[in-house]
Amino acid sequence: MSKDKNKEAFPCVSGCSTEEGSYLQTGIELRDYFAAKAMQALLTTVDSRSKNADLAGYHVNEYVATYSYEVADAMMKERDKPV
Repeated sequence: MSKDKNKEAFPCVSGCSTEEGSYLQTGIELRDYFAAKAMQALLTTVDSRSKNADLAGYHVNEYVATYSYEVADAMMKERDKPV
C-alpha cells in the first residue's frame, strides 16, 4: 500500500512548542486506525478464558492482530472505490 493512499488519521495542523522549537505532530496512519477499530470489535467476541486457544493455527493474540489488519486492508480497498 502506498504511503499516499494510507493517509494519517489525526494529523495535527498546528505547531507544538518544545524547548527544541516547534514541530508538526503527525497522526497515526489510517490503516492502523481501521485495524484498531477492528481489533476492538474482535476482542469483544474473544472469550477472555481462551488466551491459549488455537484459532485457525494462530494463538488468539496473533489471530486478532492478523485479522484486524485484514479487515483494515479491506476497508482501505473499499474506501478507494469510486462512489
